[in-house]
Amino acid sequence: MSNTLNHTSSRQIVRHYTHRQKRCKHLMQYFVSANGLLEL
Repeated sequence: MSNTLNHTSSRQIVRHYTHRQKRCKHLMQYFVSANGLLEL
């Protein structure tokens, strides 16, 4: 395996993971605010 190929794929995985993490965080905030509105 070439080192450059491995490095590129790992960078893509990290970018994809961080993107998913941001989306999950956004969804969590949305659900929390929705629950707050329902409780009020």
